[in-house]
Amino acid sequence: MRSPAVSLVPAVVLWTVASCTAGASPRRTAAETAADQVAPAERETALTIPITDVEGTAAALDRLATGARAGQLDAAWSRIHYLLDLFDDARFARDDTSLVALHRGLGLTGRAARGRAATDAVLAALLRDVDRLLARERSHVHGRAAFTVLRFDAHPPATRSQVRGRMAELKAIAGQGGPLAANARLRLIGYCTRALADAVVPTGPAGDSPSRIHRMMHCLYPLTDVDPEHHLAERRSSASDRRSGRAPPPGWRELTRDLAGLIDLVASGDTRLGRAGRYQRRTLADFLAKHRHRLRSLE
Repeated sequence: MRSPAVSLVPAVVLWTVASCTAGASPRRTAAETAADQVAPAERETALTIPITDVEGTAAALDRLATGARAGQLDAAWSRIHYLLDLFDDARFARDDTSLVALHRGLGLTGRAARGRAATDAVLAALLRDVDRLLARERSHVHGRAAFTVLRFDAHPPATRSQVRGRMAELKAIAGQGGPLAANARLRLIGYCTRALADAVVPTGPAGDSPSRIHRMMHCLYPLTDVDPEHHLAERRSSASDRRSGRAPPPGWRELTRDLAGLIDLVASGDTRLGRAGRYQRRTLADFLAKHRHRLRSLE
């Protein structure tokens, strides 16, 4: 996928200091006056509005945008978090309502759509917002996590070493239990489900089982901390593994069990993305019911 170019170089901010007469009140912009209405408690309350509440979502994003324009970091971050959850609900729960709300919240013109071009436009807009946040506070922990999560989508890893590095970054965000833990887990889930889908596609003579097993082994990246390189480099027999002292690679039953456990963390979590987790749970169940015979051929 074509990746939008995004810079994290802090922007140069020019401050104009206006002189004021003694005792005069400092001049305030209309945005700053309106932002006073977005109190911290209200911003926190806005985060509890479920993304299934279309009107509530639109109103919350408008209020947070007002605060962000007035320079409020917490409002800017809350808006990014909300939009990122809409993005992931649209993708991982396949929800069109979230897709429409996402496009509206980002100010994207035209009909909300799916596909590469539409996804690239959304990622570019989200990354611009994250870039602006980090330009003001480069050490913003949640902002840096958002950049890491979105970079995984905008710049997919192309080599095994990149995959290992990106998976480690996502697992770190998930393990810290912060506001983007579910977003990171959904990307780990997505990587493994794609590997499983590739594994059930027969190619070459007799279904090319060794190649399909290699594809399935890519699930080790998001699901374990074990380096899967020796499984991916070449197919080794059980006898070879015993001679080398290595355990044989896990089979599809173990991998899908671990994947289901990861999905359950999202589905049962107290976040806006619980619906996406439940959708992924149903998707995995349907996949296993449809392709169990092909997976068994890899045993």
